[in-house]
Amino acid sequence: MISNINLPTVKELYSYLSGQIPTSLSSEWDNDGLMVCPDSGAIVNNVLLTLDVTSGALKRAAELGCCVVISHHPLLFHPLKSITDAGAVSQRAIYALQNNITVVSFHTRLDAVIGGVNDVLASIFELYDISNFGPVGDENIGRIGMLKNVMTLHEFSVFVKDKLGSPAVLVTGDLKREVRKVALVGGDGKSFFPAAVSAGADVFITGRASFDVTVDAPESNIAVIEAGHYYTEAPVLHAIGDIILKMYPGINIEYYNSCPSVLL
Repeated sequence: MISNINLPTVKELYSYLSGQIPTSLSSEWDNDGLMVCPDSGAIVNNVLLTLDVTSGALKRAAELGCCVVISHHPLLFHPLKSITDAGAVSQRAIYALQNNITVVSFHTRLDAVIGGVNDVLASIFELYDISNFGPVGDENIGRIGMLKNVMTLHEFSVFVKDKLGSPAVLVTGDLKREVRKVALVGGDGKSFFPAAVSAGADVFITGRASFDVTVDAPESNIAVIEAGHYYTEAPVLHAIGDIILKMYPGINIEYYNSCPSVLL
């Protein structure tokens, strides 16, 4: 039998995580935090961490007895005018409530926080002399730093692919060019491209960029590596797990792969 000693309630766990990943770092347009919460006083024994709150993630949480699901992408992003069984998002919300599962999402504040999405990426790519960059309003989200050793774009692209475990990366630029200064932002980073150019980066890494970005990159003297939205953000899940276990080592952490795509 699991002891409740040093196990938090849902409310206590969320309060602790919000202290570590503060709402003050969230972008104005964002919606994150408590998505659904059927019982804030429930004792948390098991937590499931996932990038996306899919129906599969919720079913797995129910199977494992997880009363909390923590995601990066918000379950509720756009306002709902009704909650019925007709819509995919509302169906998930209903399922979570019916199965006593609280859903918590940390989105742009997890991108920006020290040790979050983009610091994890910078660490994976072994960058140093790291600073923040980004467009107005989101200057604290992206990261830019230096490689320890100069690589060709081809060498670095393979390095990125291997480090992230991505099945493929899409590269724009001269594969023989040397890269040293790296700008990065996990997920959909197209809006950060002009800031990466202004910062003088040799290469901009993101999960997915627009076609316009890849057209403009060669004329902007910068290479672009698109390494997959999922693969550039999923590594942060283990960082969240570590934050939880530092305070509550008795909680059992489960990880769910919500990647929606396969490379054929």
